Amino acid sequence: MTKYFIILLVFLAFTNSYADVEALPDNSRVERDTSDVGIEENLGGYVDLDVMITTDDGQTQRLGDIIDKPTVLSLVYYRCPGICNGLLNGIVDVVERVDMEPGEDFQILSLSFDHTEGTDLALGKKNTYISQFERKIDREDWIFATADSITLASITDSVGFNYQYQEWQTGSRDFLHAGALIFIGEDGMITRYLNGTEYLPFNLKMAVVETKNGTPQPTINTVLDLCFKYDPEGRTYVFDLLPVIGTVMLLTLGVFITYLVVSSKKDRKNKEGREA
Repeated sequence: MTKYFIILLVFLAFTNSYADVEALPDNSRVERDTSDVGIEENLGGYVDLDVMITTDDGQTQRLGDIIDKPTVLSLVYYRCPGICNGLLNGIVDVVERVDMEPGEDFQILSLSFDHTEGTDLALGKKNTYISQFERKIDREDWIFATADSITLASITDSVGFNYQYQEWQTGSRDFLHAGALIFIGEDGMITRYLNGTEYLPFNLKMAVVETKNGTPQPTINTVLDLCFKYDPEGRTYVFDLLPVIGTVMLLTLGVFITYLVVSSKKDRKNKEGREA
């Protein structure tokens, strides 16, 4: 009798646990395919500069009229409770430390990929992050913008930004997505990606220098461009020994040839002096 009573208790406990699982919100147990979420780098590709976006001051402008210098694009959504805040904080941190001038050497464009978000959210985010700077930065140097769904599809497709929309039975909604800084030149060319939410000032500077696409650069930037190359696997810049060795060999050869020429002239003069 006791054995049957214990079995009954175990059965009741199991059925109650199962009922609790069934009563949980759908978002606590549904598995979703997230294999398409991420960033497919499209280096050398172009964004459509003729699309229209709305900036945080409420003005709708052509993208090409906004991108008039190397532009650091971050795709976020302003209601995001997670990675977007870390990414925006990462921008503040790296811009504070980089030895370049925002607004002069580059500009920042944060664009919401959620077409339901409006200018009020963009302006609120801008006020939050601009106020965090200790260095001087003009409000125009970091634009927060929104756009319609067609425009957003064009931009996200061109830069390879793949995300997934989720709406739960509880009524909450969010997106699965990755984080990166995407560098775009004045002609719309995509030149570099810095993935993640934390960035080194050196990597930011190198990406901006590369994005300038052959426009006049300070000598130090030319040297940096020669000595460092981008490692697509590590997604960072690494010291490139080969061009340095080549440069040293050329300089050594030049010095040696100069020495031979000068020595030959001196020997010729000495010989002529003795003959005279």
